[in-house]
Formats: sequence, structure tokens, C-alpha cells
Amino acid sequence: MWYGDGLIDEQEGDPKYTHAQRLPMDLERLLARHQLNLRSVTLYAIASGPGSFTGLRVGISTVQGLALVHDRLIVPISSLEALAY
Repeated sequence: MWYGDGLIDEQEGDPKYTHAQRLPMDLERLLARHQLNLRSVTLYAIASGPGSFTGLRVGISTVQGLALVHDRLIVPISSLEALAY
């Protein structure tokens, strides 16, 4: 979770579950730790690659759906640029 100028929290996924099974639950847990909900999100950022096809596909489609429902913008972030930062 990014707030202001920095990363304030992150949620590590449970590898026993597929990306599609764990992503919604992980998002809810991350937000709940900060007493937030999905309506509190003002901007979504997604990893645009490079990365695993399935992981990118699940992440992008999940964020597209959430952004559409809540009328929010999406910012694509290069995985390599994020690691370098």
C-alpha cells in the first residue's frame, strides 16, 4: 500500500492458493489493517510487466474491475522500474 511519498504496508500472498483465489482476500486484509475499504482507494497502480503471464493477467483484470466499479484511474507501473525504485 502506497500513501503519500512511500510504501506503508504490503501483503504477501499465500502460495497454497492461486493468484485469482488469494488476490481479493489479500486486498481486503491489507485495507482492513488500516481501517480502509475498497471505496477508500483513490487510485490503482498495477504491475504492467515483465512478469508471469498468469500473475499479470489476474492482477490487471482484478484492478480493472475494481477501478470500473468505483470509477477510479489506473496507473501502470513497470515491474523493473518498481524494483529499481
